[in-house]
Amino acid sequence: MNELRRFTNDPLRASRPAPLALVQLATLLRAQNHAAEAVAVLARGREQYEMLLAADPERAGWVSLLRYHHGVALREAGKLAEARAVLDLVVKQASGRPEAVEAALRWGQCLKEEGRRRSRRPSKRPGRDPVVSVRKESGASRGCQYLEAQAEQLKQKQASADLLRPHDV
Repeated sequence: MNELRRFTNDPLRASRPAPLALVQLATLLRAQNHAAEAVAVLARGREQYEMLLAADPERAGWVSLLRYHHGVALREAGKLAEARAVLDLVVKQASGRPEAVEAALRWGQCLKEEGRRRSRRPSKRPGRDPVVSVRKESGASRGCQYLEAQAEQLKQKQASADLLRPHDV
């Protein structure tokens, strides 16, 4: 981790692999339960590198990688709404990339966790059944609907890809 931290300062900060080094550093930080620090590393990395990477055709795909890992770190740090916003960006802008599929899954997990948090709080409205209240207010059903829609889209993409491939006769 100390070697990877060197990519946060000059001269390595300006090197070509610096964005990937930050992703690796953040992954190691998350593995050691330092998600908040990983969020900070990736937020600075996105601020510094996103525009540069987007303009470079060879490294443009790294933008979705940075965003995906930032979203995962936000989720692990408990910042679920922020995580969903970042992950939604990956799903919408990185269609067809593995990060988009993973981001959709993590987005749904954020909704599930938000629903779980709400279910721990009793309803503040007098006369309401707390169980019914939790079910209605829960993000779990929205998360399931979202994940089912993503799965259907993946099935349709796979089916159309199968039609385009030459088949053995």
